[in-house]
Formats: sequence, structure tokens, C-alpha cells
Amino acid sequence: MHSCECPIGFSRSSVRFFAIEATRWQERNKMAIETEVDGAIVHVKYEDLVRFPEETVRFLCYRIGMPYEPSMLEAESRQGDPLSVHAHHRRLDKPIDSQRADVWRTTLPDWACYIIEQCASPLIWRLGYHPSRKRPLFPITVLLRLGLFWWKKSIRYGRQR
Repeated sequence: MHSCECPIGFSRSSVRFFAIEATRWQERNKMAIETEVDGAIVHVKYEDLVRFPEETVRFLCYRIGMPYEPSMLEAESRQGDPLSVHAHHRRLDKPIDSQRADVWRTTLPDWACYIIEQCASPLIWRLGYHPSRKRPLFPITVLLRLGLFWWKKSIRYGRQR
């Protein structure tokens, strides 16, 4: 599982940020699906992990042959974890919050969700997500940046073929 925060040099209001991160998400998940051998990869949706943490962790433990311990879900057991020093893991030592399951849908502007859905479709459907499919009204600055992003991407990939 990997969550992503805004990398240095990008603004969370940047069309490029959302397009690149959605494309990366799709590439990583597609590669995992394509390289899976004999069910060796366990697919876990972040939303399931935060909504049903005990059931999800029990299932993961079962799949890897490890005994489940309730302390695995306690925030105190994650105190001092070396991963928590990274900004995108800043909630690692906090209690699991089921309210975060759909936070991206409620905090991102409609245009950002639309870009994510367009860049990562059809894998979104394959993994059990349901895109909103609503086309938002884009601010003119977003439209200009989006057009420039797709134009640059088409030139770059056009040269590689």
C-alpha cells in the first residue's frame, strides 16, 4: 500500500500533479496485476483497510501465514516507526480513521477527480472503484494547463514510438 502526498515542485492545485500521480498509480497497480503468480499478491484497497481494519489485517495475516495480534492495529505499536519520518506517512503513528476512506473525493476539486479518473481508467473499474463520470466545469487556467500537459505528453510518447 502506498499513499502519495504532493512531491516537491508540484502544487496540489496542479493539473500535472494529479495527471502524473494517477498515471503512476495505474502503472504500479497494472504491473502488480500482470506479474502476479499463483495469487502471491494480495490486493487490499485502502478504503477497506481503514473501514474494516481488523478484518483486513486478519485476512492479510492469514494469507501470509502470520498470526494476527490486536496490537497490530494499535497506534502506540507504530510509535517511532522509521517510515513515519516521511511526509506521506505522517499519519502512520495515529489511530486508524475510517473517515479518511473517501477523503480524496470530498477534499479534491471536481476537476482533479475527473483528471484522476480519466488518467487511471479502465483500471479503476477493474479494481472495484466507481468513477463519478461527471464532467466538471474547469476553471480556464486548469483547461490551459491540462491542454499543455496532454500536448507535451503526446509529443514525448509520439517520439518514442
